[in-house]
Amino acid sequence: MLLCHPMHFNEAIIITGTQLYSSSIGYGGRWRFAGNFQDPTTKDLNGNILSEVIAIDAIAFPQRNILKQMEDLLLEREMCKAYCGFKENRDSIRKNKEDGNSELQAIGTGNWGCGLFNGCIELKSLLQLLAASQAGRDVIYHPFGEKIVLKLYGVWNRLREMNCSVGQIWSALIEIRNQNEDKLNSVNEGCLLELLSNKFNFNVN
Repeated sequence: MLLCHPMHFNEAIIITGTQLYSSSIGYGGRWRFAGNFQDPTTKDLNGNILSEVIAIDAIAFPQRNILKQMEDLLLEREMCKAYCGFKENRDSIRKNKEDGNSELQAIGTGNWGCGLFNGCIELKSLLQLLAASQAGRDVIYHPFGEKIVLKLYGVWNRLREMNCSVGQIWSALIEIRNQNEDKLNSVNEGCLLELLSNKFNFNVN
Protein backbone atom coordinates (compact mmCIF):
# COMPACT_ATOMS: atom_id res chain seq x y z
CA MET A 1 0.00 0.00 0.00
CA LEU A 2 2.89 2.37 0.67
CA LEU A 3 3.96 2.01 -2.96
CA CYS A 4 0.61 3.11 -4.40
CA HIS A 5 -0.43 6.63 -5.31
CA PRO A 6 -3.49 8.13 -3.58
CA MET A 7 -6.63 6.75 -5.21
CA HIS A 8 -9.04 8.81 -7.29
CA PHE A 9 -12.80 8.51 -6.75
CA ASN A 10 -13.02 5.87 -9.52
CA GLU A 11 -10.06 3.74 -8.46
CA ALA A 12 -9.51 0.77 -6.19
CA ILE A 13 -6.37 -1.17 -5.26
CA ILE A 14 -6.55 -4.95 -5.79
CA ILE A 15 -3.88 -7.04 -4.06
CA THR A 16 -3.78 -10.64 -5.30
CA GLY A 17 -2.15 -13.65 -3.65
CA THR A 18 -2.30 -12.19 -0.15
CA GLN A 19 -1.48 -14.49 2.74
CA LEU A 20 -2.42 -14.07 6.39
CA TYR A 21 0.43 -14.70 8.84
CA SER A 22 -0.94 -13.28 12.11
CA SER A 23 -4.14 -13.38 14.12
CA SER A 24 -5.33 -10.14 15.69
CA ILE A 25 -7.92 -8.74 18.07
CA GLY A 26 -9.39 -5.28 18.59
CA TYR A 27 -9.83 -2.32 16.28
CA GLY A 28 -8.09 1.00 15.67
CA GLY A 29 -5.91 1.97 18.62
CA ARG A 30 -6.88 -1.26 20.41
CA TRP A 31 -5.71 -3.52 17.56
CA ARG A 32 -3.30 -6.18 18.90
CA PHE A 33 -1.30 -9.17 17.68
CA ALA A 34 -2.93 -12.42 18.83
CA GLY A 35 -0.55 -15.10 17.62
CA ASN A 36 0.71 -16.77 14.48
CA PHE A 37 -1.78 -17.95 11.86
CA GLN A 38 -1.54 -20.83 9.37
CA ASP A 39 -3.43 -19.65 6.28
CA PRO A 40 -5.55 -22.54 4.89
CA THR A 41 -6.54 -20.67 1.71
CA THR A 42 -6.41 -22.79 -1.46
CA LYS A 43 -3.36 -22.41 -3.70
CA ASP A 44 -3.02 -22.76 -7.46
CA LEU A 45 -0.68 -25.17 -9.25
CA ASN A 46 2.20 -22.70 -8.85
CA GLY A 47 1.70 -22.40 -5.10
CA ASN A 48 0.12 -18.94 -5.25
CA ILE A 49 -2.58 -18.14 -2.70
CA LEU A 50 -5.99 -17.79 -4.38
CA SER A 51 -7.05 -14.63 -2.57
CA GLU A 52 -7.66 -10.96 -3.19
CA VAL A 53 -7.69 -7.98 -0.87
CA ILE A 54 -9.61 -4.98 -2.14
CA ALA A 55 -8.68 -1.53 -0.84
CA ILE A 56 -11.34 1.16 -1.28
CA ASP A 57 -11.09 4.39 0.69
CA ALA A 58 -14.28 5.72 2.28
CA ILE A 59 -15.06 9.38 2.90
CA ALA A 60 -14.22 10.57 6.41
CA PHE A 61 -17.13 12.53 7.93
CA PRO A 62 -16.88 14.86 10.94
CA GLN A 63 -20.06 13.40 12.43
CA ARG A 64 -22.57 10.59 11.83
CA ASN A 65 -25.32 12.56 10.07
CA ILE A 66 -27.11 10.42 7.50
CA LEU A 67 -28.76 13.36 5.70
CA LYS A 68 -25.38 14.97 5.05
CA GLN A 69 -23.99 11.65 3.83
CA MET A 70 -26.86 11.32 1.34
CA GLU A 71 -25.93 14.39 -0.69
CA ASP A 72 -25.77 13.58 -4.40
CA LEU A 73 -22.03 13.90 -4.92
CA LEU A 74 -21.21 11.94 -1.76
CA LEU A 75 -23.63 9.12 -2.59
CA GLU A 76 -22.30 8.87 -6.12
CA ARG A 77 -18.70 8.91 -4.94
CA GLU A 78 -19.17 6.08 -2.43
CA MET A 79 -21.25 4.01 -4.85
CA CYS A 80 -18.64 4.46 -7.59
CA LYS A 81 -15.80 3.61 -5.21
CA ALA A 82 -17.46 0.40 -4.02
CA TYR A 83 -18.31 -0.66 -7.57
CA CYS A 84 -14.71 -0.11 -8.70
CA GLY A 85 -13.53 -2.46 -5.98
CA PHE A 86 -16.19 -5.11 -6.52
CA LYS A 87 -16.37 -5.36 -10.32
CA GLU A 88 -14.53 -8.12 -12.14
CA ASN A 89 -10.95 -7.42 -13.18
CA ARG A 90 -8.44 -9.43 -15.21
CA ASP A 91 -7.10 -11.14 -12.08
CA SER A 92 -10.45 -11.82 -10.41
CA ILE A 93 -10.66 -15.27 -8.83
CA ARG A 94 -13.48 -17.48 -10.06
CA LYS A 95 -14.77 -20.69 -8.49
CA ASN A 96 -16.06 -23.69 -10.39
CA LYS A 97 -19.72 -24.68 -10.12
CA GLU A 98 -21.21 -28.17 -10.29
CA ASP A 99 -22.70 -27.44 -13.73
CA GLY A 100 -19.21 -26.88 -15.17
CA ASN A 101 -19.47 -23.11 -15.27
CA SER A 102 -17.67 -20.68 -12.98
CA GLU A 103 -18.66 -17.65 -10.97
CA LEU A 104 -16.88 -14.81 -9.22
CA GLN A 105 -15.94 -15.29 -5.60
CA ALA A 106 -18.17 -13.53 -3.08
CA ILE A 107 -17.04 -10.23 -1.58
CA GLY A 108 -16.25 -10.38 2.13
CA THR A 109 -16.93 -6.96 3.63
CA GLY A 110 -18.28 -5.20 6.69
CA ASN A 111 -19.10 -1.78 8.09
CA TRP A 112 -16.98 0.09 5.56
CA GLY A 113 -16.03 3.58 6.73
CA CYS A 114 -18.31 3.35 9.78
CA GLY A 115 -15.73 3.41 12.54
CA LEU A 116 -13.32 6.31 12.81
CA PHE A 117 -14.76 7.77 9.56
CA ASN A 118 -18.28 8.12 11.07
CA GLY A 119 -20.14 6.54 8.16
CA CYS A 120 -23.79 5.58 8.79
CA ILE A 121 -23.92 1.78 8.80
CA GLU A 122 -27.37 1.34 7.24
CA LEU A 123 -26.46 3.66 4.35
CA LYS A 124 -22.94 2.38 3.70
CA SER A 125 -24.04 -1.25 3.88
CA LEU A 126 -26.85 -0.57 1.39
CA LEU A 127 -24.45 1.15 -1.00
CA GLN A 128 -22.10 -1.82 -0.83
CA LEU A 129 -24.91 -4.28 -1.54
CA LEU A 130 -26.07 -2.18 -4.48
CA ALA A 131 -22.53 -1.97 -5.88
CA ALA A 132 -21.97 -5.71 -5.47
CA SER A 133 -25.31 -6.47 -7.11
CA GLN A 134 -24.43 -4.25 -10.06
CA ALA A 135 -21.05 -6.00 -10.29
CA GLY A 136 -22.65 -9.46 -10.18
CA ARG A 137 -21.02 -10.48 -6.90
CA ASP A 138 -22.46 -12.17 -3.83
CA VAL A 139 -21.62 -10.61 -0.47
CA ILE A 140 -20.53 -12.16 2.82
CA TYR A 141 -21.25 -9.37 5.29
CA HIS A 142 -19.46 -9.25 8.65
CA PRO A 143 -21.54 -6.99 10.96
CA PHE A 144 -19.05 -6.97 13.88
CA GLY A 145 -21.90 -7.04 16.39
CA GLU A 146 -23.94 -4.19 14.88
CA LYS A 147 -27.59 -5.19 15.36
CA ILE A 148 -28.84 -2.80 12.66
CA VAL A 149 -27.28 -5.13 10.06
CA LEU A 150 -29.74 -7.86 11.07
CA LYS A 151 -32.59 -5.55 10.03
CA LEU A 152 -30.71 -4.83 6.82
CA TYR A 153 -30.76 -8.56 5.99
CA GLY A 154 -34.54 -8.57 6.26
CA VAL A 155 -34.99 -5.46 4.14
CA TRP A 156 -32.54 -6.61 1.46
CA ASN A 157 -34.11 -10.09 1.21
CA ARG A 158 -37.58 -8.56 0.72
CA LEU A 159 -36.23 -6.26 -1.99
CA ARG A 160 -34.70 -9.27 -3.74
CA GLU A 161 -37.96 -11.20 -3.48
CA MET A 162 -39.69 -8.27 -5.15
CA ASN A 163 -37.08 -8.29 -7.95
CA CYS A 164 -36.21 -4.66 -7.32
CA SER A 165 -33.41 -3.40 -9.55
CA VAL A 166 -30.37 -1.42 -8.45
CA GLY A 167 -31.80 1.59 -10.27
CA GLN A 168 -35.15 1.33 -8.49
CA ILE A 169 -33.53 1.16 -5.04
CA TRP A 170 -31.16 4.03 -5.90
CA SER A 171 -34.07 6.21 -7.07
CA ALA A 172 -35.99 5.31 -3.91
CA LEU A 173 -33.06 6.45 -1.74
CA ILE A 174 -32.99 9.81 -3.51
CA GLU A 175 -36.75 10.26 -3.09
CA ILE A 176 -36.57 9.26 0.57
CA ARG A 177 -33.85 11.85 1.17
CA ASN A 178 -35.78 14.62 -0.57
CA GLN A 179 -39.03 13.84 1.27
CA ASN A 180 -37.73 13.11 4.79
CA GLU A 181 -35.04 15.63 5.63
CA ASP A 182 -36.25 16.16 9.20
CA LYS A 183 -36.25 12.44 10.04
CA LEU A 184 -32.90 11.79 8.39
CA ASN A 185 -31.28 14.77 10.08
CA SER A 186 -31.61 12.95 13.40
CA VAL A 187 -29.34 10.18 14.68
CA ASN A 188 -32.18 7.65 14.84
CA GLU A 189 -30.57 4.33 13.92
CA GLY A 190 -32.71 2.31 11.56
CA CYS A 191 -34.61 5.30 10.22
CA LEU A 192 -33.39 4.84 6.64
CA LEU A 193 -34.24 1.13 6.53
CA GLU A 194 -37.71 1.86 7.92
CA LEU A 195 -38.32 4.55 5.30
CA LEU A 196 -37.03 2.27 2.56
CA SER A 197 -39.31 -0.61 3.54
CA ASN A 198 -42.26 1.80 3.70
CA LYS A 199 -41.37 3.07 0.24
CA PHE A 200 -41.76 -0.45 -1.13
CA ASN A 201 -44.81 -1.20 1.04
CA PHE A 202 -43.52 -3.91 3.37
CA ASN A 203 -42.60 -4.20 7.03
CA VAL A 204 -39.57 -5.83 8.62
CA ASN A 205 -39.34 -6.36 12.37
